[in-house]
Amino acid sequence: MKIMTLLMVSFIFAILGFAYAFEPTTSPATGDDPWAALSNPAYLGKPHQGDLLYFSSLDNGSYNNEWGILGTFSGLGGGYYRVQSTDNWYVGLGAGFARRFYLGSNYLWQENEDGLRSEGWSFGVLAQPIKQVSFGWKYQATDWLKSNHFGLGLRPLGWRATFFWEGVLPENADFKDISNYFGAELHLINGFRIYGKMDEDKNFWAGLRFDLQNIGIGGVVAGNENEVIRETYYGHISTEYFKTVIPDRRKLLTLNLSGQLKERSSAFSIFQMNDGLNLVDLVNYLEQARENKYVEGLVLRIDNFSANIAMAEELRNALLAFKESGKSIDVYVDSPGNLQYYLASVGDRIVLPEAGSVNLTGLMAEMTFYKGTFEKIGLDADFERAGKYKSAVEPFTLDSMSAENREEMEKLLDDIYDDFVDKIAAGRNWSAEATREIIDNGPYTPSEAVEKGLVDSLMYWDDFRKSATEDKTAMSWSEYTGRNPREYNWGPIPKVAIVYAQGNITRGSSRSPLLGGLTLGSDTFRKAIEAAKNDWDVKAILVRVDSPGGSAQASDEMWHAIRQAAEKKPVIISMGSSAASGGYYIAAAGDYIFADNNTITGSIGVISGKISLGGLYDKVGINKQYLRRGQNSGIWTSSKEFSELERERIQTSIMSFYDLFKNRVLTTRELTMDSLEAVAQGRVWTGTAAKKIGLVDSLGGIHEAIQYTKLKGGLKIDSEFHLKMLPSWLNMFPFMGALVNKLRISYPFKDELDKLPVFPYEDNEALYLWPYKLYLY
Repeated sequence: MKIMTLLMVSFIFAILGFAYAFEPTTSPATGDDPWAALSNPAYLGKPHQGDLLYFSSLDNGSYNNEWGILGTFSGLGGGYYRVQSTDNWYVGLGAGFARRFYLGSNYLWQENEDGLRSEGWSFGVLAQPIKQVSFGWKYQATDWLKSNHFGLGLRPLGWRATFFWEGVLPENADFKDISNYFGAELHLINGFRIYGKMDEDKNFWAGLRFDLQNIGIGGVVAGNENEVIRETYYGHISTEYFKTVIPDRRKLLTLNLSGQLKERSSAFSIFQMNDGLNLVDLVNYLEQARENKYVEGLVLRIDNFSANIAMAEELRNALLAFKESGKSIDVYVDSPGNLQYYLASVGDRIVLPEAGSVNLTGLMAEMTFYKGTFEKIGLDADFERAGKYKSAVEPFTLDSMSAENREEMEKLLDDIYDDFVDKIAAGRNWSAEATREIIDNGPYTPSEAVEKGLVDSLMYWDDFRKSATEDKTAMSWSEYTGRNPREYNWGPIPKVAIVYAQGNITRGSSRSPLLGGLTLGSDTFRKAIEAAKNDWDVKAILVRVDSPGGSAQASDEMWHAIRQAAEKKPVIISMGSSAASGGYYIAAAGDYIFADNNTITGSIGVISGKISLGGLYDKVGINKQYLRRGQNSGIWTSSKEFSELERERIQTSIMSFYDLFKNRVLTTRELTMDSLEAVAQGRVWTGTAAKKIGLVDSLGGIHEAIQYTKLKGGLKIDSEFHLKMLPSWLNMFPFMGALVNKLRISYPFKDELDKLPVFPYEDNEALYLWPYKLYLY
């Protein structure tokens, strides 16, 4: 009864304002603040960012000059505290492994009032294999104490209730002499917890704590069954956000879309040119904001923003979902083109600067043919293909579109334009016919844009922002996304791996050359898939494909890697702007395929050949002579076209690859050979059309694919999980993207080079390739 009374008194003390503490009511197996690093230095290996704790104490109600400050930061720890007229210092280092096992060590020293110095060290181990159990051990070897400390923590009901035992055994003592402590910590509601522990002699430590976002304040009392001896109080500041019962203020988010939207983030966003904006983060944070009851709207500025068609579609869908949840979107656009207006049309209000314009003019597909140039300089493109729609070589072999190429390009443009018109019409509450008429008469001056209803008003940015946020709390996008929540759970968190397959497919390692597109190396991709497959915490794999194809052999190696992974874990495919030819080859290895409406996919076909330089050699006076053994030994020489026998062997080879391509597709697609042949032949399709003919399973972007992948991995939609981005090498060189962006300014031809068909020849092998890149300006 006396103990219960003392516990109640301690809680009342803390409520009255006692706010700093020294005695940690924890064990080597538990704890969630810088004190835990003293109980067990292995705590330093936990994945927290930065924490600072200050404490002060009273003895029997009188200040005793005992105080201290302790800190931790990403594996490092240290601090100073004064106890019983002795100054104490420590520094520590810790590391974690797979969120299951942690190691750490502290170097400690102290000095008393007489100047006598003592020192030593401690070593700790922490194991948290599952969410319910934690094991800890610390060995301390200092001049004033040599002992083992054991800890066991249990959470049978989750993180809100922690029960623990601590055992302290002096070095060389018999185990029966161990001192036992028992305690608990209860999170009664978010932001309010009570805790305490007691030893075998009925000495106790008890207290409570309040959390307010980044700040925690609390109090601890220590005593025995007869009296409270010490009152200690603390304040804890963290870079992470604690759970709190205090309601957040309702706010408007402000987001500036500028620069090139990337598929994935970089580890060092300081080097990026667009403030680190990437599709996955944008879509995920918009989804979080949609579900956050304290976010009431979005103020969006679109300025010199670019993205491929599929990424723009996914971003617009995320904005639309945000709006349909009942939240406002105010949009400010600086002279929007087609892409920018396509995104802006989702807003409740669109505002244009008084000197701006609306360049909504419709879509155009532009194809460049080089045959005439080749003839002038003596080059001859000598290619064979499997599939009458396989148009990758036509820019070099023809001077205009073939009938088949025109047919598929007209269909692609129709599908994309229809979707473009329908979404703008829905956003502005127009009919499709009226929208087409407005597009046909663009571009528009500011006054015309207001008159036609393209924008709602004209305003300078500062006036617009003031009007949009008047009497409301505004929060920047970086501030909102930088609110890192405190991790309370023990043990590993399940993961979904996203393996990126971007760029022209080649054998070997992936590369990012300065003047050319990103290449997708089969070795790099295979290692990334194997890393995801072998990671115990990865429950399912999502392959994000954005590739026009390339090397046939590399594509098959990547297909094989995906199929091997699929034998162990679900593998889902999410298509970006293109997953055509070799891009579709690897996508077909997945268990389930998502595509955007405007994804370019298909192109099931093969090409192979060479560019003969014989005519050029003649023009510049070069004479080549060859000595050969073997009838076809000169098949890949650059000085002549294929002979009839060589051409027959090339045709046999590509038909073999074509049959292999189709059989790979039939491994996972519920199609017959006849039905596949009808939609193959090198023809490309939009995602909408591909779903109708069975080449993809569902329409949706990266967000929908992630949610489906979670379910296939056995996770609930609302369950906690982490995304593991692979391959990790892309995070190692973030400056490459910034450097390329700078080169765009210095060399205008960089954009034109990006549009050229790319043939990543390796030993003159067959290619799965779709040659065009579609831009929405």
